[in-house]
Amino acid sequence: MHVTFGLHQRTGADLLIWLADQKVRQYEQFRTGLPLAGSNGETGRADAFVAVATELGLAGMVVIGVL
Repeated sequence: MHVTFGLHQRTGADLLIWLADQKVRQYEQFRTGLPLAGSNGETGRADAFVAVATELGLAGMVVIGVL
């Protein structure tokens, strides 16, 4: 019988991804689906983007042209 164990060394990036995941799951806005491209057009996606940015406190930095 042979048993092999592997260990995965975590990185700082893994920690940041885990922390961000834990933080965003607290907010319902992040758990809902984003509008599809054809459902509301660009306005629906832009509104969703602004709502998420507002939840993060980044509303002043939102650049709608990024969509």
